[in-house]
Amino acid sequence: MHPILKQFDVTSETIGVTYLFEKPTDKQKVHNFIAAVTDHRCDIGGMNDGDIFANLTQDQRLTINIPAQDDGSLSSCKMFTEPQFHLLYNSSNATEIPAVPCQYGWVYDTSTFSSTLAMETLSNIVVLGKGQKTYTYLDLVRTPKMRRLALLTGIIWFGIALTFYGISFNITGFGMNIYLTQFVYATIEVPAKLSVYYLLDKIGRRNVEVGSLLGAGLCLAINIFIPKDMSLCRSIVAILGKGCSSASFATVFLFTSELYPTVVRQNGMGYNSCMARLGVSIAPLIILLDDLWEPLPQVIICTVAITTGLVARLLPETKDKRLPETIEDVEQTRKGLVSQPIQEKPDIPMESLMKNLIEKGT
Repeated sequence: MHPILKQFDVTSETIGVTYLFEKPTDKQKVHNFIAAVTDHRCDIGGMNDGDIFANLTQDQRLTINIPAQDDGSLSSCKMFTEPQFHLLYNSSNATEIPAVPCQYGWVYDTSTFSSTLAMETLSNIVVLGKGQKTYTYLDLVRTPKMRRLALLTGIIWFGIALTFYGISFNITGFGMNIYLTQFVYATIEVPAKLSVYYLLDKIGRRNVEVGSLLGAGLCLAINIFIPKDMSLCRSIVAILGKGCSSASFATVFLFTSELYPTVVRQNGMGYNSCMARLGVSIAPLIILLDDLWEPLPQVIICTVAITTGLVARLLPETKDKRLPETIEDVEQTRKGLVSQPIQEKPDIPMESLMKNLIEKGT
């Protein structure tokens, strides 16, 4: 729905543009007030003690009370402490006379506007409705694309948390000292998060998320086939998998927050955090399955990591994209906000037109 220029009105107080929408029932008027700073100077009314300016013109009164600037215009914020009558005959040494800030307020030039507010009448501003709507968790599943988004992100958060804590809890499964393993697990998170910081703006959020999850799953898969007596090799692969898992966890917070619209972003993050806690609670139970078959925990965690990475591939990329503000943005009923990259907008032609009209004194 695009506005059509219908009328351009100029008065001594306002400059207004009237638009009509393509649909007659969609006519709306939105007032946008723009503050204007007009020319001003110090008020010299308090200097007229005993009507001493009775025989002077207005220009002469200003000359003896307000210092001139380098360009010849009157100072906006300074005045003399007392009238300088000698300046009526010689104003060359006016700069040597001390001046003080305005003592009696200011006088504004109202020749351009009778008010310091210029009003535009615009209708190309999207009006979201009267009052503020209260959003709940149900709004995450009311519309088709929001339901899809909630389902995908819920699976991803569940899988990431299960993978991360599944690797973290399995500190005795690689044949190394548990304290050394835990220390190295913590240390690998530093380069993992630094790499995420660098790669997010290079290859995008989705690629980092997918790559880190598939990397964690690949490391887990490799460890399934490495013999147990090669404990050092198994530990190195497990540490790399832990780093990839840590990178996926660091990425998902930013990625998810950019996917959800502003009006339900906190609800979406709360829901996904709940799904992550569910994955965390299940991870220790999966580790206990080694009593049934020793490689079973790694097989399950590996499968979850790879599946989660493939699911993350279904999400849209958010790098250099305009973030959604409403559910309608996600549903793409307002085109160009979510699917289009951010671009520099040219100056609105109306601004230059207003400037020209003001300069001409219309």
